[in-house]
Amino acid sequence: MLGLITSFLGGLLSSSRASETAIDYLRKAGSLDEMTAKERAQWLLDYMQATKHQSPMRRVLTMLVAFMWAFLVIAWALLCFIGNVFSVEGAITTAGLYFSMIKEVSPYFAGVMAFYFTSQIINSAKSK
Repeated sequence: MLGLITSFLGGLLSSSRASETAIDYLRKAGSLDEMTAKERAQWLLDYMQATKHQSPMRRVLTMLVAFMWAFLVIAWALLCFIGNVFSVEGAITTAGLYFSMIKEVSPYFAGVMAFYFTSQIINSAKSK
């Protein structure tokens, strides 16, 4: 389990595979195959300069969504335990509120995880 989490975070924070996939897509979508090598290199450098700040922000947002979801799940489980074992009514009510928040955050969490795991699966399939 720890290996899975470590490999996910390593893939999330490394940008070489993601940039290679993005470059391949841009080459096909932007008709870069029709350009000369010098034009292609200049276009790529201009594009990378224009978008250099987007990738770190995507990673920050991904980590934020993942940590928020993990916090809500752990807090919900802890509040359910405290509420049921020690018969604390406030903990059970708060756990219900946390469960509602989990239901709201889960689609975003699933989308983020699907995006990163799908890109890792595609990249590992390409390397084989």
